Amino acid sequence: MSESAGNLTEGDQHPSKESLPVMAGLLSDGTSALESMTAANGELHAEELLEQLPAGLPEDGVTGPSLWAALRELTLSDSEEEEEEEGWLSAAQRQALVAHTCAAYVSTLSAGAQRQLTARLTADLTSWLVQLFRQPDASFYLPTPGCDSLSAMVKMRLHTRYNSYAALGYEALYARPPVVYVSAACRPSTVVELLRSVGLPGAAVRQVALSGSFGPAHAMDVAQLQRMLDEDEAAQKVPLLVLAHAGTPELGHLDNLRRLVELCQERGVWCHVTGPSLATLVLAAPEQPDITLGDSLDLDLGRWLGLPCLPSVCLYRPPSTGVPESGCPPPASAQQLLPLWAALMGLGRRGLVDRVRAALALAAAVERRVAAVPKLQILSSRPGREVAPVSDIDKLLSQASLNFTMVLESLTPTVVFRYNNDAVQDNVYLDNLNSWLGQILQRDLPEVPIQLSVVDGRGFCLRFSPLAEPCRPLDDDVLDDWADCLAQQTEILNATVHHRARFAELTASGPLRAVPLGNWAGLGAVRYIPAHLQPLMEAGVTDSGKQDINKLNTELLAKLKSTDSAFSLGDGEDGMVCIRFGMVTMDTDVSELCSLLLDLGAQIEESSRFLETMSEMLMKGIEEASQDLKKESEDQLWQQGVLRHVPLVGTFYNWWAPTPKTAVRGRKLDLAEGVLETTEETYKSHVQVRRTSSTTGPQSPAPAGTQHSRTPSTASGAGSTTPVPRAVTPVPAAAAAEDPAAPAPAPAAAEPPAPTAQPSAV
Repeated sequence: MSESAGNLTEGDQHPSKESLPVMAGLLSDGTSALESMTAANGELHAEELLEQLPAGLPEDGVTGPSLWAALRELTLSDSEEEEEEEGWLSAAQRQALVAHTCAAYVSTLSAGAQRQLTARLTADLTSWLVQLFRQPDASFYLPTPGCDSLSAMVKMRLHTRYNSYAALGYEALYARPPVVYVSAACRPSTVVELLRSVGLPGAAVRQVALSGSFGPAHAMDVAQLQRMLDEDEAAQKVPLLVLAHAGTPELGHLDNLRRLVELCQERGVWCHVTGPSLATLVLAAPEQPDITLGDSLDLDLGRWLGLPCLPSVCLYRPPSTGVPESGCPPPASAQQLLPLWAALMGLGRRGLVDRVRAALALAAAVERRVAAVPKLQILSSRPGREVAPVSDIDKLLSQASLNFTMVLESLTPTVVFRYNNDAVQDNVYLDNLNSWLGQILQRDLPEVPIQLSVVDGRGFCLRFSPLAEPCRPLDDDVLDDWADCLAQQTEILNATVHHRARFAELTASGPLRAVPLGNWAGLGAVRYIPAHLQPLMEAGVTDSGKQDINKLNTELLAKLKSTDSAFSLGDGEDGMVCIRFGMVTMDTDVSELCSLLLDLGAQIEESSRFLETMSEMLMKGIEEASQDLKKESEDQLWQQGVLRHVPLVGTFYNWWAPTPKTAVRGRKLDLAEGVLETTEETYKSHVQVRRTSSTTGPQSPAPAGTQHSRTPSTASGAGSTTPVPRAVTPVPAAAAAEDPAAPAPAPAAAEPPAPTAQPSAV
């Protein structure tokens, strides 16, 4: 370790001894808090502790295990399992979390003690990082949320290339504008953050195309970068910085770092390198020579080591010319340095090497299993690389005359693959298939962290990067289970693609019509069209017709779900309801599925047509009955004479010559035949007589008050000569005054309307 720089005062050299027991107590409390929050079981469950906590701010406060257990319950979502695995935090992760408690305590120390601690931590970390990543004479900077490593390097370069930048600001850039070069593989958010943090215009960042010399590699085109440098220098611009990738964000490909470094050194341009492949630098043996990959390296140690809240580190070469203090990256405080110092101290060099080695071996194991599954295309494999990927890292590193650039290209920590089937010409549907595959793998085996990403020119891809995503150690059994699941789901994709051609033939015409869906990975979607609306599909269906189609398909799906759960309800691009077919296997009979839909759809359509016919019959019968009863009432009025209905006179006349008693005649409707009849026979015999279709002798009347349900028109027994009665529904005489859409009442004789009210006798 290097000695601390600077002169220390007497107070700085002798920190207060009272801080030692305080620090020990904090470490003990922090460890107890972690044990309480990560414990699966205890004497008192966290749910019970939560119930004991007051709803508002307590007067006396809650401390100790009760507070930690309640905090643990708050941090667990409802969807997670109630019992977590005990010890889900590794020892290094526990140390990193407790170190944050100590870092918070450092802020309570005196200013002198903080300066002494900061100097010691800075010296130790500088020495360790230089040795680990083989970057001689380098300094380090801890990026902050407001200024990441790229922005800090650009600011430092602005102060280096523009002497008056500290005094004039953006006015110093007007005569010769600066230019930053990024590849097309760079994330747009990185450029946006750079422009926002530094305050440069959008024209200050130029995008370099990707190289196609060695196949579909996502690497920067060095030849185009050289042409851009020539153009900008001729236009009196200042090439400031080139952002290179040691592992692109999408595919994990490496830029040609050797050529980029040589070109930047020739032109005096700063080369800033970022990417997860930089983690392999720790694998270099101490006796090997130093490695020059650029002027500054962005090291995301928190992600690589899987340690929570650990800051990333930027190792950079200090500029040779004097840079004002405002242009240098700001020094880190003891609160920022202490968690990183504790993490590296706890892991040691062997711990870092083992972590990186395990990640590389895991990526190689996943890549090997993916390559064994047909129809899966590995995109992270870079064509034209000189060294083939191997899982035996020690064998590769022990090669004579080792070129570490080859090591970076061979030991990739990222595996990107995609399902690709030549039978699928629709790229949108192919993206849907890959999205479905990724979601299934995330659901069934979350132990293997698979991420969905979008690659330019490729679409949806599946990405596995143990250095970029938190990943626990995985043994061969878990990986084999994951490979079996991957192979099974790929077979389902193959079967679904295979059956889509037959499905398209069956739904090209007829009642079942295919419905295009832009975000569905299943077999497809259909819509059942009733027979009377099929001719109108080309010209356009009315709103009422659309409602009928939506209602019919909704009822059809309800019946289908009782048979198979692979069907679901969806909305087409036209906003109408459709029935979606899910994924299928190779032994699925698509014709049988479509026949099932046709049969059920026809049943629902027939039932709907019967109800419509019955409704029309009832409406027509009620209208005819109302007209007949109205006509009879008018005839009765003329037969009795108008004089009987004149006030006072009609009363005396009716007393002198009473009206003869006439039979009550209502109307009844035979629903089976749609015939309207009178109820005269019903009132004469006091029983309800029903019509029969047979020519045999009259049937015995049904007992009075008996109601009949709808029955078939023929007897169920073979050769039976007994006629089957048909249901009839009497229509009340007052039906004309009621709602015509209301259902008819139970069969009963209805009286005709009474004549005009007569005055009382004088």
